[in-house]
Amino acid sequence: MQDLKVIANHYAKALKNHTKSDLALLEEIVVGLKNLAEAIRLHKLNQVLAHVSLKVKKEVVFEILEKITSTKACSVLKPVMEVVLKNNRLDVLELITEELSFDSKKTLEATLLVPQKLENHELEAVQQKLQAHFNAPIEITQDTWSKKGVSLSVSSLDLEIGFSKEDILKKIEKQVIQSI
Repeated sequence: MQDLKVIANHYAKALKNHTKSDLALLEEIVVGLKNLAEAIRLHKLNQVLAHVSLKVKKEVVFEILEKITSTKACSVLKPVMEVVLKNNRLDVLELITEELSFDSKKTLEATLLVPQKLENHELEAVQQKLQAHFNAPIEITQDTWSKKGVSLSVSSLDLEIGFSKEDILKKIEKQVIQSI
């Protein structure tokens, strides 16, 4: 069993690396793998697939995948399933989904630095826009700082965005002067 967990961990890591920070795609993949594992288990397909050629296994599994997942998730899962089938590892599907489901439910943590604190409705508006942008739940903590600009950092994605009105005006002024 421990060997299967190690193997499942490798597959899960490959899928995580492929999806990068697209948590919505990762969630689609988790749901697709869960449904595939359930279909194979409930319909006892694993007993049938054990006695057919690799070509037939691929056809059956890919047909199921195409029916139960989005095109994008299917395109990510097909190469993974090809390796899983080639190595006769259908038994790791549930372990892979367990490993991935933890990451797909992850809430991103962001820090917003502003000259003066935002009101609750303003902070909620920023939070909703970020959640839509990252396709993931986000928890924002805000803090004040002495600079005139705004800075947002999402540590789990290694992302930091910052700007100030003065910096933008200086850049525009510089561009205008250069174009004259």
